[in-house]
Amino acid sequence: MLLSAYNNELFGIWALINSLVAYLALSSFGIPTAATVYIANSKERLRQIRIYKKAFRLLLLLTSVISVVLIQASFFVPWEIIFGKVSTENVGIAKVAASVMLIGFLFRVPFSIATAAFAGVHRIDLTKFYELINSTITFGCLVAVIQLEGGLVTLAVVTSGASLMVSLIAFTHFAVAFDRSHSEKIEFEEDLPYMELLGKSVYYLQVGIASTVVWNTNPFLVSHIIGAEAIASYTIPQRLFTLAA
Repeated sequence: MLLSAYNNELFGIWALINSLVAYLALSSFGIPTAATVYIANSKERLRQIRIYKKAFRLLLLLTSVISVVLIQASFFVPWEIIFGKVSTENVGIAKVAASVMLIGFLFRVPFSIATAAFAGVHRIDLTKFYELINSTITFGCLVAVIQLEGGLVTLAVVTSGASLMVSLIAFTHFAVAFDRSHSEKIEFEEDLPYMELLGKSVYYLQVGIASTVVWNTNPFLVSHIIGAEAIASYTIPQRLFTLAA
């Protein structure tokens, strides 16, 4: 649908933007996965909630720092070099759409801890439910933007806004359904230090780096060697192969 609505180059630019978002996902430093493990291994609900809150605070702090750095760096980012061979008339579109998607993702990262926490309290069904809702709404955004004949920037704004809304709903859901400890003052003999949580996260970050490089570097190579318009020829067969597998 995306390829039919836009030309090959815009399709390629959208693929590059999504690869940039995938790299930015490393900004979570593996904290959601580590939090899931610690929450699942804890038998006390109140301790689970405290781990959840610590993970949220760490994510909020890290994404805030990364946001400040990226905003400062955005004035000096050589977008033309990052995107590879993109026509002059589409470079501006690529810059704006990429900025919207990256900023929207950073806003969403701290609230993504909710889906990780659902898995930690053994509610995998809710984790999968919100993942399904997010993918469905993302597809709905694509259909709506195409029907309204919107451009790539509009697609980025609508998609980012919808995904953020789903994350906020999941975050609120977890707070209402499981976080009943705000009025209780119970101290544990063995609380989870921030450094231990962050240290464990590094192991999952390493796995994330490996998979991100494997799955999201090729579009940039194609764009730099051949051009962004050639990404469609590479991506479509790859996705068909993935579906067949």
